[in-house]
Amino acid sequence: MIVQEDTEESDGSIITRVRGGELAAFRLLVDRYGDRLYRFCALRLGQQADAEDAVQDVFIRAYKSLKTYDVEKPFVSWLFAIAANRVKTSYGRKTEARLRFDRSAAGLYAEREQELEASSPEESALNALAADALRSALAGLPKDQSRAIELYYFSGLSAAEGAQSMAIGIEAFKSRLFRARNALRARLKRGQP
Repeated sequence: MIVQEDTEESDGSIITRVRGGELAAFRLLVDRYGDRLYRFCALRLGQQADAEDAVQDVFIRAYKSLKTYDVEKPFVSWLFAIAANRVKTSYGRKTEARLRFDRSAAGLYAEREQELEASSPEESALNALAADALRSALAGLPKDQSRAIELYYFSGLSAAEGAQSMAIGIEAFKSRLFRARNALRARLKRGQP
């Protein structure tokens, strides 16, 4: 029986290499988490340029703080905690109205790109309406619930990683997800944001 080895190097191993002077190895972490981190920042900030700046800032901060990182803990949770703090402090100074506008504009642009690939105009219109309704309903949730949804569904973190990123227990994270899904479902049924 042939057993396949997992050829992907662990985050802890990469970090050990970086700490040992192999600075170029940090690029592996950037490649591994850059897209997920970008989606997280873009969802919260709404504008591509702001999200790109935030991702760059997060990786710079992570690199500078790498000596304090505990390799026994998941790197992805630590990285997303840095991202959440950077978005909140540096980029979160926009007013809520401006942020909602920016999110909607970015979402509409993405929807239009997808509409070009859709099979029928009716399907495109229904998809655009559904996405807009979901975005509006998500914006109406309490911040802790919307953040749990963003981390889990849009950034692709596991429940454990999301819980660590939010500095809460896994059961509390799951509870927030549960409440958020129920609230979204109720808001969408009522047709309210």
